[in-house]
Amino acid sequence: MKILLKRARPGGPIKVYGSVQATPESRRHEVIYIRSKNFRGWTCDCENFRFDKFAKGRNCKHIRAAREAAGRYATSVQ
Repeated sequence: MKILLKRARPGGPIKVYGSVQATPESRRHEVIYIRSKNFRGWTCDCENFRFDKFAKGRNCKHIRAAREAAGRYATSVQ
């Protein structure tokens, strides 16, 4: 997996954003780590996460890969 994560500007609810590409021929999926008053967690734009995993409180493979690279709360992203 090819993972590229960046830290967002301070002050907003988005803390880390980036893209995850499972294989060289697949499309990139955008992942975001959000911390706000009502929600703290990772989101992904893949169909599997939006239509199935989010409702069940689970993570897709793109989020799992990003969390492995960045840590659970994205503390290791510069």
